Amino acid sequence: MDSAGLRVIIPVKMSERLPFKHFLTLGGETLLNIAIGKASKFGEPQVLSRIPVPVPFIKDESRNIVELMNTLTGEGRPFLILAPDMPFITESDISLLLKESSGETLVPVSREGIMEPLFAYYAGRMHFDGNLFSALKNSGIRTIEKGRFSDLAFYNVNTPEDYSEAVRLFHSRRRTNLSRSLSL
Repeated sequence: MDSAGLRVIIPVKMSERLPFKHFLTLGGETLLNIAIGKASKFGEPQVLSRIPVPVPFIKDESRNIVELMNTLTGEGRPFLILAPDMPFITESDISLLLKESSGETLVPVSREGIMEPLFAYYAGRMHFDGNLFSALKNSGIRTIEKGRFSDLAFYNVNTPEDYSEAVRLFHSRRRTNLSRSLSL
């Protein structure tokens, strides 16, 4: 799939469990800027935010995720959605999702049937009623097994404990990558 001109939606909202989580840092970069950096390699990042953010953004007037998804898919234009609270998604993960989509809506799903609608490719018009997860399951969309992505791709930062663990994981990976490069 050619991603030239692809809209990459980065949704930002106030978190009840971890307010302003998008401004927390890993390796000196905010989670929001990490997502923007990755998104810019695949298309045009568009930050949609319900709160003021220190980057160019479009005001999100939706009341909830279902309303946002109805607005976005109702436009009929394809887009990749990339939640900034999943900082370990890699460029390879994004490439895999786009390649496997073949231009059709594609949402990662676990073996237990749990979908990840905020790291997904949406190809066109859809309408969601009520619960986003139920609507996706009932829509007949294509899915891809989460196990095909990198081991931490779906790690979400939603609580202070999640963030502490993300910092630990980030530094652990940094040390591992440094050790590998020194042994070459």
